Amino acid sequence: MRYIERPLYKGNYPLANLVRYKRVPYDGKRVKVHLVECYGFRCCYCETPILSITTFQVDHFYPQNPNSLPSGLTQTQYDSVVNHVYNYHLSCPRCNVVKSNKPNNISPNYYYDFTHLQWKLSRKEFYRENLEYRGPYIYPVNNSSLALQFITNLNLNGTTDSELDGLRLALIDQRSAYLVETQMLLQSCYLLMNAKEYNGAAILLLYVGARFRKSAPYSTMIVDNFGPLLFAMLLKLKSIVPIKSVIQSILR
Repeated sequence: MRYIERPLYKGNYPLANLVRYKRVPYDGKRVKVHLVECYGFRCCYCETPILSITTFQVDHFYPQNPNSLPSGLTQTQYDSVVNHVYNYHLSCPRCNVVKSNKPNNISPNYYYDFTHLQWKLSRKEFYRENLEYRGPYIYPVNNSSLALQFITNLNLNGTTDSELDGLRLALIDQRSAYLVETQMLLQSCYLLMNAKEYNGAAILLLYVGARFRKSAPYSTMIVDNFGPLLFAMLLKLKSIVPIKSVIQSILR
């Protein structure tokens, strides 16, 4: 999931301006342009890179036509939540179609506290405590029921018996290929370090390190699978060659 640590509607984010237009009819094109910038040209759920803004959609985190309303909420109250700009997230067509009108419980940015009737910003720790990638697949941490429902509702692993399975299997293939390619690059770094070609290793590590940046496609998957290995390589190289700029570039 493309988790965004900062509020999308405060500070310098362009969506901050949209808060003033809560009562204005929904402008999908305008919202999408801003969301593309905020999410770094990535789907908020599967982190697929955006090829064209016309191929991506604005997802209502809380669906417009749910099977049932949250306990204690009237239709009018729920409509105000659904049509709030905080409820808009950038989604690829695959995720938006598969998610449909299913309820969601793990938000990449804002979520609505139906008990206290207010919007809140998701915690990064909450995501890390519930979801993790192992290989190209995403799993619930400690059998988290919230994470399991999230993965199932979006069919992120392509395991649900559905006519939409083809959409998800294509995603798994893309993630697998990207994962294997990253592994081969890291292995090349390792071989260069063993051959004491430290400058070459540092340059290649800078290249592969770009895949660990938050703005990179499938970066959460890459960090979960190879984060400790990259960190170990950086520590070893740090004692041999000046790679401060390499580390700063990766962490940016």
